[in-house]
Amino acid sequence: MKFSIDELCHGLIPTEKQKKNLEKLVKALNILGVVYPDPVAVIRGLRTEKQNEAVGGIPNSPHLTGEAVDLQDKDHKLSQFILNNVDLLERVGLYMESPYYCVSKTTGNNWIHLQTRRASQTIFKPY
Repeated sequence: MKFSIDELCHGLIPTEKQKKNLEKLVKALNILGVVYPDPVAVIRGLRTEKQNEAVGGIPNSPHLTGEAVDLQDKDHKLSQFILNNVDLLERVGLYMESPYYCVSKTTGNNWIHLQTRRASQTIFKPY
């Protein structure tokens, strides 16, 4: 898998600060992608305040600053890979929200949330 800033922006034009954050995020994701070769779809990277509110995001969400991405994980293969390779996340500076919290209550779809913003643990509980 190989990611780009454009893919994480979904047509939004990032500010300079967001672009810097997105560059860091894309670099980390692409290192992860070297060892996880299966294709992965981006659900959402950068969000506007309005988009963040619509999906129930927290007010200070790292999606607003370009520090987070949600990736599709329907079959749980990606989350299982990451849980088996937490040291890789630590080396590239990524933090993952616990997969337990990444299931849509309406559709049942699964995703993983990765971010470069420091969290209390590499695998963390939201809020």
